[in-house]
Amino acid sequence: MRHLLSITAFVALGPAMAWLPGTAAAVPFPSNTTHLHQELAMDQQTVSIKGKLLCNGQPSTATQSQVQLVNKRLGQDDVHNGYPADDGTFALTLTVNSTSAITPEVHIHTSCNATPPQQCRLLTLSVPAKYVNSGKPYDMSTINLEIKLNDESSC
Repeated sequence: MRHLLSITAFVALGPAMAWLPGTAAAVPFPSNTTHLHQELAMDQQTVSIKGKLLCNGQPSTATQSQVQLVNKRLGQDDVHNGYPADDGTFALTLTVNSTSAITPEVHIHTSCNATPPQQCRLLTLSVPAKYVNSGKPYDMSTINLEIKLNDESSC
């Protein structure tokens, strides 16, 4: 779905003054101003994921793990939070209105094999771009949370 973002800008080209039409009061405004009106197409972009989380051979549940589908943007992240079901399965969909391509990531917050045990580990995985607007979820299959990634961090 396409949304339009309307932007209006005034660019002053010199010091002369005139009145801005259509205002309730007389407002001085440069007469030799170029009026720019631009409509930026905002594309609605969607990405879905599904998978299953295991910890030490057992399903990782909501008490142990959280899954986030994230689109990182300058100044703002788009985030959809979810938790695995009792059998460890999860499915999330994120829809974003954006003028540029989204770059989705999956963040898994888990206490599985965290040291000390009350700590939380953060695993970050990229979603391939071909799954954005594909109409089918990126199947992450089964993820064994015993894995230790070189770039994982604590949360």
